[in-house]
Amino acid sequence: MSSAAACPVAIGLDRTVMRVARALSPSLASEPTHARLLAVAAQLPAAMSKRLYFEMPLATARPRVDLIVGVERASHALLAEFHAAADAVQESAAWARVRALAARWCHPHSVLRDASDVVWLEFDIDPDLPHHVGCPPGVLVDFTASATQERGPAARLALALAALDPLLDPRAALDSAGALRRCLDALPSGAAPVSVGVFLPRDGSVIRLCVDGITGSRLDEYLRAIGWPGSLVELGRHRRALGPDGDDEAPLAGLVHIDIATTVLPRLGIEHRFRRGAQLRGVVAERAFLDRLVDAGLSTAAKREGVLEWPGCSAASMPHELWDSVVLRRLNHVKLTYAQDCEPEAKAYLYATHVVRGTRPSTE
Repeated sequence: MSSAAACPVAIGLDRTVMRVARALSPSLASEPTHARLLAVAAQLPAAMSKRLYFEMPLATARPRVDLIVGVERASHALLAEFHAAADAVQESAAWARVRALAARWCHPHSVLRDASDVVWLEFDIDPDLPHHVGCPPGVLVDFTASATQERGPAARLALALAALDPLLDPRAALDSAGALRRCLDALPSGAAPVSVGVFLPRDGSVIRLCVDGITGSRLDEYLRAIGWPGSLVELGRHRRALGPDGDDEAPLAGLVHIDIATTVLPRLGIEHRFRRGAQLRGVVAERAFLDRLVDAGLSTAAKREGVLEWPGCSAASMPHELWDSVVLRRLNHVKLTYAQDCEPEAKAYLYATHVVRGTRPSTE
C-alpha cells in the first residue's frame, strides 16, 4: 500500500505515465520519447485521469508516441479549473477553450452534463522538440449511447454544436454547420455519432466527427451521401488487401473518423478494433492482420512486435491513490488514415487503465 499525498491534485500525471509506459517496447518509445511523454503529462494532475492511450505510427522506425488522456465526468471540475503553465498567447487561448468546454460540461442545466461520460485530450508529442509545458491538446467529446442512438438528426446536431461551441471560433462553427448536418442526416439506421471535437494545435477550424455502426457496403453509400471527395475505388482496394469484413482473423470494424470544415475533407480514418478477452493473457488474436500491415508496408516488423508485447496486466502503486492498483493494458485498435494521393497511414492505439484492487475497471 502506498501513502496518499496531502494534496493529490498536486501530484502530476507523469507519475502515472511513468508506471504505465514502462511496458512500452524500446521499438515503440525511445528514451527521448519517454522523457517528452513525462514532461507533457506533468502539466496535468494525476487525479484527472485513470485512462490513457499511447498513439504511434507504425510505418516508421523512428519512435514517436502521442499521449491521449481520458477525463471522466467525475473529474470535469478539475479540468474546468485547470491552468497550464503556457507562455504563448495562442496556447493560453487554446487552454481557455478547453476550460470553457469543461465548465459547460459541469453546468447542471447543460445538455452535455448527462450526454457525455468522458472528454479526451490528445497531445501531439515530438521528442525532438524542447519541452514546453503549455502544449495544448486536441479535444474529443465522447457521447453516451443513450444520448445519440435514440435521437433524431436535429437533436444530434444540437448536441454536437453544444460540444463544439466552446472550442470553435463562431465563424468556423457557422461555416461548418451545413457539412456537419449533412454527415449526421446521412447516417444509416443503427449508426450514431460517438464523438466530436477539434484538434486545437493543428487547424482549429476543422471538426473531427467519429461515427459508429457503418460497415461493409454501407460505408461506400454513406461516403457518397456526405460528398466525401476521396476515391472509393482506392479505398476499397486498400481495405480488401487488409482482409475482408467478417474475417475471424481480422479486427472488428470500428469507428469512422470524418474531418469537416466548410465541406467534408479528403482525410478519412477507419478504426479496426481488437478483441479484448485474450489480451488479458497477453495474446492478440488478430496477429494475422498486423502481419498484413507489415506486408503492405504500413508497419515495420519491429513495431508489430512491440505492439504485440503490450497487452497484459500488472500491479502498481500510484502515488495519488491510497491502495495498490491493477494496470490493464490492451491493443485497442489500429486506425488506417486515407487521404488523396497518399498511401494509407497506420497508427496503433495502446490503451491502459489503472483500477484500485477490488474495483471494476471501466468498460471503455
